[in-house]
Amino acid sequence: MAKYRPGTANDNVINLFERGKDPEQKLWISVLGKAMEDALRGNDLREAEYSMNWISNQSGDFRLVCHLAGRNWRYVYESVIKRIKRRQKNIDDFRDGKIGHLLREDRNNDLSKM
Repeated sequence: MAKYRPGTANDNVINLFERGKDPEQKLWISVLGKAMEDALRGNDLREAEYSMNWISNQSGDFRLVCHLAGRNWRYVYESVIKRIKRRQKNIDDFRDGKIGHLLREDRNNDLSKM
């Protein structure tokens, strides 16, 4: 018989903030989070640029995913667009040979070498 183990502190935090959300909404929150992760911190430049364009263009798909995640698309866009433009400029400068290394955001939202 397995021993009972109490949940960790992280389990409690997740339950606190995700309370009242249905599984479908949690799925769309994850989709939105993955796009942000790819755009700002991803190592795969093709996926990073795809995600940056998806957010920057404010397409109907982006707006729909924000809606299904229970988020205001304008707020999501405004909160990340400066960071996306900064990363896109770094990628463009790298491709043009102006700089010798790529940057991506670290956990403190600061740009650091990949």
